Amino acid sequence: MLIKFLNFGAKNSKYLTINITDLNDTQKERLRGAIKFFAGDRNNVAVRINNGGSYVMSGGIYVNDEILNEFRQIVGFDNVKIGTEAKI
Repeated sequence: MLIKFLNFGAKNSKYLTINITDLNDTQKERLRGAIKFFAGDRNNVAVRINNGGSYVMSGGIYVNDEILNEFRQIVGFDNVKIGTEAKI
């Protein structure tokens, strides 16, 4: 019997990347509140914050289309990306 493992150990983690480089303090505070609000037991996406090219992990949240749009309204459409290699 021959067993072949393909991509064994490969991770396809999903990230929500948010660029906060040019945000004002009010936007950052709203973003913090949204991340805390959507964090919980059903997390399906890791949150990664981009601050001037430096990426920091910020826990995980549950994301669907409505929640994604909430984040885009807070920080701007171009400052939010989602995917396995979502870098801004």
